[in-house]
Amino acid sequence: MKIIKQGSGARDKTHILDCYEIQGGCGTGFEATTSEGHRVSDWRDGDYIEWRCPSCGRAISKAAGCRPEPG
Repeated sequence: MKIIKQGSGARDKTHILDCYEIQGGCGTGFEATTSEGHRVSDWRDGDYIEWRCPSCGRAISKAAGCRPEPG
């Protein structure tokens, strides 16, 4: 077997998240990595990653297959 290109493996992606006041949150914006959240399996709507707002503890989620914010 011969390696043509060495992969770097799964990266820990960074996400920009908001605890929206309009949805009952506190308005805090924060940055979190994929490993800081936990993956939730949902066969109806698709898997998602869930984090807790560092200010108020509200659950913030993002689709598991989404791309991280540029930057």
